[in-house]
Amino acid sequence: MKSEMKELAIFILIILIIFSGFGNVIMLLMYSPPHSHPTFEVLKVARTSNPVTMDPCDSWDSVSNDMLDQVMETLIAYNLSDPEFPLVGRLASAWDFQSTPLGTNITFQLRPNVYFHDDTLLTGECVIHTFTRINFFGNWTGTLTAPHHMAAPHSLYKFANGTPIFNETLSFVNLTNPLEVTLVLNGPFAPAEGLLAYTASSIVHPYSTPVNEMLELGEDRAIGTGPFRLVYYVPNSAIWFDRWKRYWDGPAYWDEIVYVYYRDAVTANNAMLRGDIDYLGQGIAALKEYFNASPYITVTGDGVHDYINGATYNCIVFKSEWINRTWRKAICHAYNYSYLIHNIMEDTVVRANSLVPPGIPGHNSSVVGGTFNITKARQIMQSMGYGYTDNVPWDVGSQVGDVFTPGANETLWKAAEFIPNVGNFSGNVWNFYVKPGSLLLEFLTQRFIEDMDLIGIKVEYYWYWWAEWPIPLWWWKGIHLCWLSKYPNYYEAFNMIDSLVNPDSTLYSETLNILDSIVDPASTLNILKINNTEINTLLATTVAETSTATRYEYYKKLQYLIHDKYYYHMPLFYDKLYYVHAATLKGFPYNCMRNLYWYPTYRD
Repeated sequence: MKSEMKELAIFILIILIIFSGFGNVIMLLMYSPPHSHPTFEVLKVARTSNPVTMDPCDSWDSVSNDMLDQVMETLIAYNLSDPEFPLVGRLASAWDFQSTPLGTNITFQLRPNVYFHDDTLLTGECVIHTFTRINFFGNWTGTLTAPHHMAAPHSLYKFANGTPIFNETLSFVNLTNPLEVTLVLNGPFAPAEGLLAYTASSIVHPYSTPVNEMLELGEDRAIGTGPFRLVYYVPNSAIWFDRWKRYWDGPAYWDEIVYVYYRDAVTANNAMLRGDIDYLGQGIAALKEYFNASPYITVTGDGVHDYINGATYNCIVFKSEWINRTWRKAICHAYNYSYLIHNIMEDTVVRANSLVPPGIPGHNSSVVGGTFNITKARQIMQSMGYGYTDNVPWDVGSQVGDVFTPGANETLWKAAEFIPNVGNFSGNVWNFYVKPGSLLLEFLTQRFIEDMDLIGIKVEYYWYWWAEWPIPLWWWKGIHLCWLSKYPNYYEAFNMIDSLVNPDSTLYSETLNILDSIVDPASTLNILKINNTEINTLLATTVAETSTATRYEYYKKLQYLIHDKYYYHMPLFYDKLYYVHAATLKGFPYNCMRNLYWYPTYRD
């Protein structure tokens, strides 16, 4: 009785501290509930923002995903502990996709004796229920009404015509085996395997997660089958997890995980230096030397190398209808990438070669794209008839490596105002739209203007704002060049390629109609309308190819076509990604998308 009264008193004290408006973080770090075993391991993780949603089908931001990925599970998953990121069974012990006609059926064998955190059992009906919910909150019938809203990642689950990828009315459970379930697709879509591994595809139970009710962030608690249970979430304070003892793959190492919230990155970084937390993620660059100097802190890219290439693809794209391949090729060869990487970005980034980042399966490392060479760029311009006086070609200068030696006609090149013979180029000036808010982008843009001047192209840059993207820019202002930063939603290369080059991509068509639904306007579209028959045909073939190895080869060829043959994009850089965590934290699954998955980790 005394023990119970003591626990009650502690509980009341906790509530008082929480509602007092201060001391939340201290309380969560210092207090641990009673436990019976002698060692009690708590993992403390720094966070500087809150999740957006509690519902997996609505989860599209990294903070919500990082919370739900500890609690919820998908049928299949990428093994983040393997540098190749192979797909492995999670709730499904096996699945068959390749042998089905046109790649439109996926049959799963579910693991037996898998329990949700409310002690209900996983069955095939849970799978059908999950994808029925996804279609409901994707509003594929157009009948979703208030108070419901479309799930944030709904466009990922639709074909370009708005038809849902997964057909819940034709999907079925084997009546003689409730652990065998078949998902029927409304058309060929081989990237479905990658989509099924995404957080929003996490399997839920009908009892805990109704088909037509979205879990509320401040009121409900996600219930999954994952290795950790969500105990509670306090905004601007913490998320508290504990170990799920009935986890099908055996209990996790950690008794508890606490996501501790700090008001800003500086405070979180200082907490790491003080040893208050076990995991920080990417630290502030100015503090990196202090992290490196501490024997209690590990700074690494993948456990071996100093950094890994991040998944954010930064590039310049062209309005291909006006700017043909030869123009694009000349421009791609006229920019000083080394100056960008070393002088402007101060070696915090690496040169990008493709729209599929290196850490995503299917990346083509042999793609080159443009290499800085003013002499070559000028020769390309002359192949189009520019750079002549009375049929006498101007001197193009010479270049060795990144060192350009001017020729005899530099004044002529810099004074020229060359433009294509189609499109709107008012005053013979090219426009270049850049997202505002970054001093580095201003330097990048200024260098671009200077380099283009060397081949007779006059450029002016403009900022684009969230409220005017993309409709006014595309339809009214006539973009010539545009800065683009794209981040994948999941590890399938299709997720990067389709939205950037397919003129029929769902994201493009929906954004034109629903401007206020944009989550990340800089990553949504094939904004400058690439429409290439060779690429479109290969992309359609790729989408129907259920052999993973063959599909990855198609992805590599697509990257070759986009960058080396047609020069549709001018790849600039990927971020250098490194992790900062306690030296005693082991087994961390390093990955280019910074996805967190704590089950394989432990303290040494």
